Amino acid sequence: GTIIRYTIPASMGGQAKIDIYDIIGEKVRTIGLGVPTTGTYNYVTWDGRNDSGNQVASGVYIGLLKSGTNKAFFKMAVIK
Repeated sequence: GTIIRYTIPASMGGQAKIDIYDIIGEKVRTIGLGVPTTGTYNYVTWDGRNDSGNQVASGVYIGLLKSGTNKAFFKMAVIK
């Protein structure tokens, strides 16, 4: 699995989620975060599986963190 570290500024709090996309732009997983603590680092794990429970292939993935109307992108790699 992978541990994703993120922080949300206090002014941007609210319901949050992370959508994970493969390199061609297909969504492979959504991780609901609820209402995370703002102003500090938070951690969530991703087991390397898609929403159907199947293991994803090795490669680069794009994460999209959404909190309210705010968005932030990040990259990560799955290596087997």
